[in-house]
Amino acid sequence: MRIMRLIAAAAALAALAYAELAQSQEGPILIGASIPLTGGVSTFGQHSRWGAELAVSEANAKGGVLGRKIEVDFQDNRCNPAEAVKSVTQMLSEKKYVAIFDGLCSSAALAIMPLVERAGVPFVVANASATSIAERSGVGGNKWTFKVNPTDLSMLDALVGWLDKEGKAGNIAFLGEDSDFGRAGSTGLETALKKRNLKLASVDFFQKGTADFTPVFTKIKARKPALFAIYAVDADFQNAMRQWYSMGGGVPLTGRVLVDQVPKEIMDSGFLDGTTSVQPYDPSVDTPGNKAFVEAFAAHSRELRVLRGNEGAHRRHPAGGQGRSRGYPRRARHREDAVDAGHGDRVRRSQSRPQQRHHPHHQGRQGHGRGHEQDLTGEWIPASTSSSS
Repeated sequence: MRIMRLIAAAAALAALAYAELAQSQEGPILIGASIPLTGGVSTFGQHSRWGAELAVSEANAKGGVLGRKIEVDFQDNRCNPAEAVKSVTQMLSEKKYVAIFDGLCSSAALAIMPLVERAGVPFVVANASATSIAERSGVGGNKWTFKVNPTDLSMLDALVGWLDKEGKAGNIAFLGEDSDFGRAGSTGLETALKKRNLKLASVDFFQKGTADFTPVFTKIKARKPALFAIYAVDADFQNAMRQWYSMGGGVPLTGRVLVDQVPKEIMDSGFLDGTTSVQPYDPSVDTPGNKAFVEAFAAHSRELRVLRGNEGAHRRHPAGGQGRSRGYPRRARHREDAVDAGHGDRVRRSQSRPQQRHHPHHQGRQGHGRGHEQDLTGEWIPASTSSSS
């Protein structure tokens, strides 16, 4: 549960940094948040909001910070860099927010970074995974940006390390959305492969909202890759999956495969057997901290969804409800390889099997302890990483 505690800690640090101001004012300590509350990725923004609200309520239950309660002002950026700049510029001009939270989408977070640097206000990035955010932060960079989740490079290095040991990393085709998220995927894979004297077999990008993937899928299949890495989210990912399915697939998927968003009929068919995927968080991790978070999140949000990492959705269940969550591949016989966000240096290999379990998403909080070695669905396999988050 480390990340959201860091958000509360950021409020404390910022308040201490402005001790005179903090002591001269009454009322709550305010944190500004710019996340997508509407638009194509609003599901992710809502889960980020629930996670932040839960962390703040826990902190306030313990007395808040400096004897004052914490409040978060959530503003919508629609996952659009221009909207993110607009909302954060307005918040910074009011000079009442001690920190800015998230951005959620990598392009939005990158657009926010120069604003907080000029204003001298801490910016906590809990969801955006682009490696460039970490590279531009810290010593010699933006000292006001604090990235507390894994980078694409660290996750993909772990994934490629495992694939290489299995002899499967030598012929990977890549397709990603033309955004910071998609480019971070291709760069991460290329960097991880280069360390092992390998390279991507091909690299292609598509524009968001692409209706027909047939031409690029036909081109990729003609190259006969051993694996197909895809970096896409929400409607584009679902559309791509349906078209890949209609074309018969034929190449196992890898990369950031959002199994939570795969249409049910495709998941149930066994079409994704052999898929490998890397994510920053897995709600099924069987540790006391993660179990406690799952229960607290369900109670707070009144929904149970499986959302892995900072992308994913869907099927809703009221808290305490029965039935399987369609978001998790209960009946698929695929393998999923995920970086344990608490370690940042482990790959999980799991074989899914039918279970009556429900998991909400834990956006922006990490509950994995250092001693964790195994969850209910697989084993943790050590893998080196070249980048920390």
